[in-house]
This record gives sequence, structure tokens and C-alpha cells, in this order.
Amino acid sequence: MATLSGGEGFLCGILVNTSLAYCLSSIAPGIDLVLPIFKTTAYSHIATGKNHVCAIRGSYYHDHEFGTVDCWEIFETWNKSLSSKQSTLFSDQSISNLVFKKVVSGEGFCCVGVRDGGLICWGPNSSNLGVSGPVDNFTVLALGRASLCGIPNFGELKFWGDIDLLAGHPNETQYVSLAAGKHHFCGI
Repeated sequence: MATLSGGEGFLCGILVNTSLAYCLSSIAPGIDLVLPIFKTTAYSHIATGKNHVCAIRGSYYHDHEFGTVDCWEIFETWNKSLSSKQSTLFSDQSISNLVFKKVVSGEGFCCVGVRDGGLICWGPNSSNLGVSGPVDNFTVLALGRASLCGIPNFGELKFWGDIDLLAGHPNETQYVSLAAGKHHFCGI
């Protein structure tokens, strides 16, 4: 795998040699949870939320790193196994023709960096983040359970969502990388 991202009971990645998405269940590891219509699509980025997957079309190892986004949902079946379906919660006509660079997913929302600049978030819980209006371009994005942190080109931290998570973080500090957990962020 070239990259990995984990949801609740499943793990998704992009295969090194083909840039194809592969999602496996922790309950039944031999079953691929990628929808059949996306199994032959190459992706440059993939991100999972609690029960959904979003991926940006394009080759992982290609210089052209922008593409449209595909999303699907992962759900528990009657017999407690996992399956996937076309996403109704993460399909948004306003973003279907936009081109993106990077995708990150949280619990009930996705955020992407737009090729022409800025940041867009969507999904059933995206309004809780409070991302609106013109937003900087970001070199790094990280999502927690209900919050989003980003590093714009100039390195100071930008934050949306549950601001209690930022209590005690050093102001005016320059960051180059971020990682997120359910209730915390770490920066380098």
C-alpha cells in the first residue's frame, strides 16, 4: 500500500503498483469494500471517516496531483459484517465538477483543498466545523472526530470545530506537519 486510512472496523489504502483503492474489513479481511464502479479507478489520495471513504481520482505516483472526488459509505449488515454502498450523505452536486488536491475525512464530513485555492467541507456534520467564506490554501490538513486543523503556506495553525482541543497550544508557532486523534492534534 502506498497510503493507508482507517475507519470504524475497516482500513483503506491505495495499491502501490496500480493506484487502485482497496478497503478491507477487520471482520472479514478477504472482502474488498470498494464499490464495483470504483474498483478500476486510479486514486491519488484516500481518506476514511467513521463510516465513509472519499478518494481523489488520479495516479498516486503522477506529477499531476489534482482530480475529482468519489465517496462511498461503509455500513454494517444484518449479520454483523461490513459492506459498502453508493453514498447519499457525501454526494454534493456543488462539488461534483471541482478539482481537488488532498482529501481528509472526519466523523460525518470531508474536507478538500481546491486546485484554484481554498478549502471546501461537506457531509452531514460539516456545518459544525464553521468553515465558510474565503479560506487560505493549505499545505497540510488533519481532521479529528469533530474538528479540522490546517497549515497554510505561511505555517501558522488554522483551526475549525471544537476549539477546546486547542487549549494550551503555543501561539505564533510555525508548523510543518500535523496528526490528529479523536480528541487531540499533534504538530511538528
